[in-house]
Amino acid sequence: MSLDERRLVVRQFYEESFVNLYEAVVYERCCDFSPSYQRIASLQLLNKSVSVGFDCVAIERIPPNIPDTVADAFARHFWYSQWTLSHLFLIKIPVDGQDTFFFVVVGFCDDGWENNADFIEMFSEQGELIGATGFSYDDKAVKWSEKQFTNQDYIDIRGTAPPPWSGDVPNDVSYYEPLESEEILKENLSCLSFETLYYHEPLWSEEILWHSAVEIENEGAVIRYVLPKRTYGH
Repeated sequence: MSLDERRLVVRQFYEESFVNLYEAVVYERCCDFSPSYQRIASLQLLNKSVSVGFDCVAIERIPPNIPDTVADAFARHFWYSQWTLSHLFLIKIPVDGQDTFFFVVVGFCDDGWENNADFIEMFSEQGELIGATGFSYDDKAVKWSEKQFTNQDYIDIRGTAPPPWSGDVPNDVSYYEPLESEEILKENLSCLSFETLYYHEPLWSEEILWHSAVEIENEGAVIRYVLPKRTYGH
């Protein structure tokens, strides 16, 4: 089967099942979703002891045997989540007898914070881009893109785009400028506000999670950073 034929098959599968797929992957509903899928990696902003915001960041590391393009997609949106707050899910589904990677980006939404950028990027078993689209519950036809999402696709959240990921334009030196100091980042984590924070300041980073967590839980490939009992995201 050629790549173009493969694209048609996988896109048709997605168009016929995207609502149930979204419910199964993001909310763990539709437990009878078929075909069965395997979750490969994830990033989730969880609320364990707060009613709004999040106080736990759970990261499921991507394994080493994943195609570079798929791993790069995860790294790209992992980077954007530090400015925009997003959940990430990478799953593998057998479609018409061949494994296919589905990468799902779900914007974090809660009282006082809304990131409504929900994206799907799909890749063949070899890592070739099958297609990308924005998720929608309505009955409109799926609009397919031949390009992966970049920082510019997050622009509507606050009116400006977050900093690009380093892999977007490799020779732009601005990507390699150091982040804000550790103290400034800690300050950001304690007073996140939709009105006061802008994209020149990341909302979280693994370094800050490591230093700020009151507990770090390891369970297989998953690491959970449990944060102080504050409503992060507000």
